[in-house]
Amino acid sequence: MPNEARILASVDETICLSPSQAEALAQIERCIGKTTVVTLNGKPDCGRTTLAQALAARGNRKLLDSVAIALAIRADEPARADESIGVIIREAVLRYDVVILDDASAYLAMSTPRMRGHLFWEVVLPEIIELAEQRGVTLVIIGEPQETWLSKAVTYGGRAIAVALPELTEADYRHIASTVLGPHGCAQLDFESIQRRMAGLTATQIVVACRDLLRQKQVSTQGFVAAVERWFDRQAIDLSEVEQISFDELPGLQTLAASLERNVILPLERTDLALRFGLTAKRGVLLYGPPGTGKTSIGRALAKRLQGRFFMVDGSVISEPPSAFFGRLDAIVRSAIAASPAVLFIDDADLLFELEHIAGLQRYLLTILDGLESDSASRVCVILAVMDVRKVPDAIIRSGRVELWLETKAPEEGYAADIMQVHADKAGFRATRTELEIVAAKAAGFTPADLRRVVNEAKLLQVTDQVDGAPARMNFDYLNDAAAAVLEARAQMQLAVASL
Repeated sequence: MPNEARILASVDETICLSPSQAEALAQIERCIGKTTVVTLNGKPDCGRTTLAQALAARGNRKLLDSVAIALAIRADEPARADESIGVIIREAVLRYDVVILDDASAYLAMSTPRMRGHLFWEVVLPEIIELAEQRGVTLVIIGEPQETWLSKAVTYGGRAIAVALPELTEADYRHIASTVLGPHGCAQLDFESIQRRMAGLTATQIVVACRDLLRQKQVSTQGFVAAVERWFDRQAIDLSEVEQISFDELPGLQTLAASLERNVILPLERTDLALRFGLTAKRGVLLYGPPGTGKTSIGRALAKRLQGRFFMVDGSVISEPPSAFFGRLDAIVRSAIAASPAVLFIDDADLLFELEHIAGLQRYLLTILDGLESDSASRVCVILAVMDVRKVPDAIIRSGRVELWLETKAPEEGYAADIMQVHADKAGFRATRTELEIVAAKAAGFTPADLRRVVNEAKLLQVTDQVDGAPARMNFDYLNDAAAAVLEARAQMQLAVASL
């Protein structure tokens, strides 16, 4: 019997793995007992959690998921999250042969509150790995590709083996579709053609498209493609068109990210746990703060995290006549409900409320928020991103429909250098920590957007000197000049606004 078949035979019969999941599971099983750390990385909705459950279904093993993390963090001591999480992992290492840490992104978000940095990954986890090695325990860490946790885990003394969960294959498409359409319905679809034309679909997209086929009572390959295009390609965010940002790339916003993780992402992503513990995502979230403080970046991070379950409304949907705007808005809302669990992110909502052209937006949103209490739509969260809370209608603010308020601010002392470090690394611009801290001290009051401009401007000045054949200067000089230029631009803007 092949390895995959032997492993599947020992897995809980209620867990039905796709071919890619079964292959990855077999790879992990072969690593257990031979190394201290195994990392499994894969895109969201490619079956990471299902695989984790299958892995935990046999032997003396423990699965620690996002709920376990959330329950470990005491509400009165959020700054000690890293220690609280460390305690439950250590206890598991002392009792079990294999400990599985599902959703490493959640660990990153929940274990990096204000002023603690990446203490969990740099101090707590290495100590746990040492304990696991002493006891012969294998840690399986699961998360997204290219996350910070992966690069760190792999460097732990060469004791980590990485296993990748690939994008869904044709066989995976067929397997997922069969859970909705059954064998007879699947026989009517050409999965080779679908996978070739629409490579990179997630499990959620496949399931939603199949459910749409059942509603239409017409199962065909052409209908499947049309359903995906109708529900996702035109309404959901196309990740190829937006900057790829993770929450761990937003220094200073970790506490806010942790709140989104607990109050929105966890209840939406984990249906089984939401039912078991009675978790529900907040119906409405108000994300507010001055321009440039990270609201749109948070939206991008959510888009990356949720993939085809993130839907955005911004100025691009405004159109003439008003009926066309509400028609497009309604289509996006229906798409979010059909793809639930999902997030509907309304960017610059305060500006939209001021447009006479769409004067009915307030009433429409109140209707949406009320409707999200129904069973069919209860797994959609509406996030309103605004610059000025005073411009949000009282009927929305004071009605109880907005259940969570999250504020973005100019970065506190210590975080400005972290933000510049993120952008310097992305731009390939070398600067020491001391240099960044000196420039950050001169840039007091700068928003994250301003700090990003400083790094980009410094890189531009450096490249300009190279192109012009000018003598190369120290990178610190470029940063100083760039900070001065951004500061001057801010001052001119403030004068212009004051003169209006």
